[in-house]
Amino acid sequence: MNDTIRKLYTRPSALIAWGLVLIFVVVGVLFKAGLVSLNTATIAMDLMVNIGLALSLAIIMSYAGYVSFGHAVFYGLGGFLTGYIVYNAVQTAYTANPQNFNLTFGRALGWWLEGAVLGALASAALAGTVGAAVLRLRGAFFAIATIGLDYAVLYLVKLYHNPLSGSADIPVTQLGAIEGFFYKTYVLVTVFFIVTVIVAYLARVSKFGYGLSAIREDEDAAEVLGVDTTRYKVYAFILSAVLTSLWGSITVWRQNSFGVDIMFSLRESVHMIAMNVIGGLGSFLGPTLGGMVYYALYRATLTKLANSQFIVVGIIVILFISLLPEGLVGLVKLVRPKLRKYID
Repeated sequence: MNDTIRKLYTRPSALIAWGLVLIFVVVGVLFKAGLVSLNTATIAMDLMVNIGLALSLAIIMSYAGYVSFGHAVFYGLGGFLTGYIVYNAVQTAYTANPQNFNLTFGRALGWWLEGAVLGALASAALAGTVGAAVLRLRGAFFAIATIGLDYAVLYLVKLYHNPLSGSADIPVTQLGAIEGFFYKTYVLVTVFFIVTVIVAYLARVSKFGYGLSAIREDEDAAEVLGVDTTRYKVYAFILSAVLTSLWGSITVWRQNSFGVDIMFSLRESVHMIAMNVIGGLGSFLGPTLGGMVYYALYRATLTKLANSQFIVVGIIVILFISLLPEGLVGLVKLVRPKLRKYID
């Protein structure tokens, strides 16, 4: 274990991640001091969310080789339960004492933590239960099963929620009006980004990660060598689901709203998959690079090609799969073979 922990501050891939963390921390400090704009800080926060989501999916997809189209379920569960709890808590507190109602960041954060923990537990339970069944499937069969999971949970959420509000959307009211909300949220996102980096990297370079790599390379051979493939895959699926759920909770918190059709959309799963594909499968550095590049592509096409941005991004992903099947990490290995051994 000590050797595994040591890799967190000695291996080049980890040092690159810590370099990104340092940049994001500096941006936050400069924003607090009024030296960088709100737009710059927003871009930094968006990057952390994208990289965080890419690393969350990477545990089951990049490390173990299982492509999950159902991760929007966990992203949506975290967001839905967080939004629902915060919204109802705010409304209840306001109704009880409208004259002296005062929503502080700490008070609202307590409600968010309640929703985030509940979402994480629900995602872990769902991933553990469903994963034990669907992870017996491989390749396209597993991917198709996770698509079905996405639509099934979306239907159940709508069935449950609509009778209560008559709408599929939950406004998380009044959070944005809290003094210093943006900066405090930036700190929250940064802290969780650090947690995600540590968890994802340790999952890659530990004994657990080596077991997942063996499964990705040849699952049958891994079983022969004594790897409990079913247990490893289920644990990876649960860990990946919990991290994704927590990022869904953070997204709802910073956006002050939740849309069922948006967060449970298959599109969210495709975003996470695309980031892993662009960066390159089988490493920690791949999803990290992929999250940054995908966000840059998304942002560039958002303003110039607003009506066809997903078509353009989709074409770029197809080109990566066709021309660079190992992604950006594979390109680095091709151009600089000596760097191969340093890329975890």
